[in-house]
Amino acid sequence: MIDKDLNKAVPLFWNAINSGDHVESALKDMVVVMKQLNRAEEGIEAIKSFRSLCSSESQDSLDNLLIDLYK
Repeated sequence: MIDKDLNKAVPLFWNAINSGDHVESALKDMVVVMKQLNRAEEGIEAIKSFRSLCSSESQDSLDNLLIDLYK
């Protein structure tokens, strides 16, 4: 059974990011979940704090997420 509690997902994404486990995808997925939870400011701060750990190829998609969060 899949638990769809988005509030429980955010700490799991943080754990993945902090342990260096698929940082790019964990950061992007966490930010999308944060937006769904009306936590856009936290998502913006997370991108600002961790984008340096992401590849240059992922910077455009992070920028697109930021644009979406600022809307």
